[in-house]
Amino acid sequence: MLFFRSAWAMVAVTTALTGFPVSAQVADIDMRPRREKIVGMHTMNAVVNSVDKKSGLVDVEAEGLKLIVHFPPKSLDRVNPGDRIILHMGFSQP
Repeated sequence: MLFFRSAWAMVAVTTALTGFPVSAQVADIDMRPRREKIVGMHTMNAVVNSVDKKSGLVDVEAEGLKLIVHFPPKSLDRVNPGDRIILHMGFSQP
């Protein structure tokens, strides 16, 4: 599994490897300190159906599934219905 010091590097590599355009704004993220606790890490190609830029809720269709996901509202400035994005997902337990 690859871990990137910068989310921009992750987006660039993901876009280069998949050819799937990324239009969401991202922040600098370093998940390495918590990587032992994160399970189920995976990516999903998704199409944005709707975006609530005040609440941060985004309705997407990913691999045949309809999902509602949440992001910090500021990160959604450039995300619009019809955009293709890549969801990077995982979870941890306390």
